[in-house]
Amino acid sequence: MEIKQFNKDEPARVGLVALYYGEAGTGKTYNALSFPDPMLVLDTEHRCELVLKQIKEEKEVYIATITSMKDITDSINAFYTLTKDLLGKTDFTDTPTIVIDSASIIYQLAQEQYMADTNSQKIYPQFAWGKVYDILDTLVQKIRALGYNLVFTAQMKDEFIEQQKTDRRVVDIYKRIPYWADAIIECTYDKKTNKRKLTVVKNGYSKNQYFEIEPGIDELQKHLPSNDTRPEPPEQNG
Repeated sequence: MEIKQFNKDEPARVGLVALYYGEAGTGKTYNALSFPDPMLVLDTEHRCELVLKQIKEEKEVYIATITSMKDITDSINAFYTLTKDLLGKTDFTDTPTIVIDSASIIYQLAQEQYMADTNSQKIYPQFAWGKVYDILDTLVQKIRALGYNLVFTAQMKDEFIEQQKTDRRVVDIYKRIPYWADAIIECTYDKKTNKRKLTVVKNGYSKNQYFEIEPGIDELQKHLPSNDTRPEPPEQNG
């Protein structure tokens, strides 16, 4: 347990945390790549280069092919060496970005790391899931402490209740990500108009608000709280 003395004169957190979720092909990675560069993409799906070819803007992007949590740590350390002189700005629009594409797969990688560390075949007993969450929380905390923007993409999965499949699709992420995020954006595809649609679900830590925006970071920025009013995420237990 960490106890921190409050100091109102401390500088506001600069980096922004955002989550884009939706089915395949709805523009999650495309929108994540609209964030400020230089940018490190932790590419677990191994398709980032295909999306980059759709972007007209010239961007400084580094792609790390990720197959383990160690790959993630090593890539962030290398990116920090390249960009440390660019950190400490006053606004997230001037801050380098780390994209985790996707959060659904790093959840799996964290489970694999826990099982390797404990020499076990599954996550058991139930409280052991807290250890898996700790691996991911430590990653998020490190990125935020360094001052980067952090953007997650997340896949969808079928919902099960008491081992019975429902007719709903839900976001495939570890449960604490929504508490870390400053903004959560749902990505969908309208077959009637043949267009992608973005819906802001969470804007800061206010009550969920559902409103549509155009693609890209510039449009999202108009609806985000400023650094001065953006609070820290609530503490999570268990």
